[in-house]
Amino acid sequence: MADFLRLQVHIERGVPEPKAHGGKVEDQSLPVGAGEGSDARPRGEPERAKESSAIECLLAKASFLKRAGDFDGAANVADDARKMDLSDRYLNSVCVKRMLQCGRHEDAERLAALFARDGDQASNIAEMQCAWFEIEAGACHATRGRHARALKYYVSVCKHYDDVEEDQYDFHAYCLRKMTLRSYVEMLRAEDALYSRKDHRRAAAGAVRAYV
Repeated sequence: MADFLRLQVHIERGVPEPKAHGGKVEDQSLPVGAGEGSDARPRGEPERAKESSAIECLLAKASFLKRAGDFDGAANVADDARKMDLSDRYLNSVCVKRMLQCGRHEDAERLAALFARDGDQASNIAEMQCAWFEIEAGACHATRGRHARALKYYVSVCKHYDDVEEDQYDFHAYCLRKMTLRSYVEMLRAEDALYSRKDHRRAAAGAVRAYV
């Protein structure tokens, strides 16, 4: 009877049937608790899934509030989402953008500096060619009459595109030497449409309005 019960346990757990060696049955039974929960989800995963869903809901709410014209509410909700995961650069960037849109440029610059090298936000933003931040910061200052500061950000974005155009000169000789003609053609097409990109058009238009 004991052998039958042991065999039943082996069948239920998917363990091969015990084999006899020298008249003795080799016990291949698993230790108590072994295999239990082997296919279970890692501890803490449900909590992480709930947190991720909550963050997505907050981001969606912030987007809805922004489209409805409630920029302050959108910034507050985006900040709540950012606080749920302080190490997430994307959440920080969304919060910075929403704060710039509602005019809280000091808070936005402080948060942007959290992911800048050595906390130096001003120089790092320009070095990383972070056009979206500069355009939003320019619009923020221009809306409130600070045209000089707005012009500084807009001109910086235009300079990024000038740098890209200058960098192509080294690429001409390289492509012809390495015979990477497909990449060369793609580069030429990209350069033809360089100044028609949305970010450059927004920055150029903003700079013109600041000058006027």
